[in-house]
Amino acid sequence: MVNDREVQYSNLPPGSYRFRVMASNNSGVWNEKGDLLDFTIDPAYYQTGWFRASLACLVFLVFAALYQYRLHRLAHEFNVRLEERVEERTRIARDLHDTLLQTFQGLMLRFQVVDELLPPGKAKDELQSTLECGDQAVVEARNAVHDLRSSATTTNDLADALRALGNELVTKGTATFRLVVEGAARNLHPIVRDEIYRIAREALRNAVAHGGADHIEAGIIYEKHLIQLRVRDDGKGMPPEVLEKGRAGHYGLSGMRERARAIGAKLTISSGQGAGTEIALSVPGPAVYGKPPFWSRWLPSRRTLR
Repeated sequence: MVNDREVQYSNLPPGSYRFRVMASNNSGVWNEKGDLLDFTIDPAYYQTGWFRASLACLVFLVFAALYQYRLHRLAHEFNVRLEERVEERTRIARDLHDTLLQTFQGLMLRFQVVDELLPPGKAKDELQSTLECGDQAVVEARNAVHDLRSSATTTNDLADALRALGNELVTKGTATFRLVVEGAARNLHPIVRDEIYRIAREALRNAVAHGGADHIEAGIIYEKHLIQLRVRDDGKGMPPEVLEKGRAGHYGLSGMRERARAIGAKLTISSGQGAGTEIALSVPGPAVYGKPPFWSRWLPSRRTLR
């Protein structure tokens, strides 16, 4: 029995409440009906739904910004390495042209002077044959220098380049070629595009030359954060030892794996005796794409057959 007329509650969360009280008199008779008091506690600003939703959005935006920053840093570092490769290739091409190729051409001029001094006979015929071989070597050296300084494709559109290559290869045999393109075409980094093209070229050549395939299909998939290349055929396939180490004296498979590692891509080669071969290449977007327009993220992809 107390005479206090005050009650306190602490840490009540926001909401609607009903306070009910019952009392008795000095004779111990209780008022069974009691009395009721309804009241509401309004939430503080940090307890409101809009504040919590805003905080969740802010956290999401922070993580998204950190993720985009990470992608930007990876793309920047990768582009720096690619630019270093371009500069190195250009330097090698310049050195080959200015030293080895020029020196070889000078030797060819000296041999031509000797050829003019020699009387007709066996020695002169042999020297002329050697000069023809030397001219061919100079042409090949010039082509090598040109390849170092230029792109492997004649078009910036990877699909067009693969379509032209596939059609050229199958015209030499009985195989058919089909190219499938999914998604909107994107601008690709020239070096990465060239490496993808070279990997696809090796895969298509293997399907025609070694696989004995009747049907060859290549696919390019442009996704938001990566690009995928798939080349599959219905040929005779490869035994496990060839799939793992390649054919003796041939470096096509090892070259494909090396090119994939150089551009930070994932390469998977699946094959079996009589089961054909499938080559799948996945290149992350920061390594190959330029920055897409902001509005393009909501555009639907499209599928085209070529």
